[in-house]
Amino acid sequence: MMDTFINNYIGAGTQALYPVFENGYPLTKIYTVSGESIIQMPTIQIIKQSIIRYGSNYEGAVKSARYHLGGSYVLPLQISGQYKIYMFPTKACLHAECVWIALDHYKGCERVDAQRTRVYLSHDRSIIVDCKTTLLMNRYNKALTLKNKIDNFLVSMQP
Repeated sequence: MMDTFINNYIGAGTQALYPVFENGYPLTKIYTVSGESIIQMPTIQIIKQSIIRYGSNYEGAVKSARYHLGGSYVLPLQISGQYKIYMFPTKACLHAECVWIALDHYKGCERVDAQRTRVYLSHDRSIIVDCKTTLLMNRYNKALTLKNKIDNFLVSMQP
């Protein structure tokens, strides 16, 4: 199994990417199974570079998600096929305040108020995101559907 987060790339232990801003500059708070850290890079840049690192590209990941799920602006993405890492967004993928949540580390959610949701992650961690609970649950279900469709296709290709 891969390390949780190495050299600014998403790993199997990455739970969420949470955008933060310092003096107007976009940074990312990384939640992993072993702790938290701040990376001096926008969240979407981490997503794009991680996908490239695993042998694909952002545009290909978006095309694949659209192929399997139909047209949408808020798509989950496969970060790594080999390690089965999928992440889903809380807002439009390119939105500066979009939080990305790892499918394998999502354990549920509950409403905080009309616009915010508490997301429960693995290892007894939770975060609050600016997203309605029903929307977040739909986005989680889309990510699960994407993973299942790709997994089913791969199984069907085995001799």
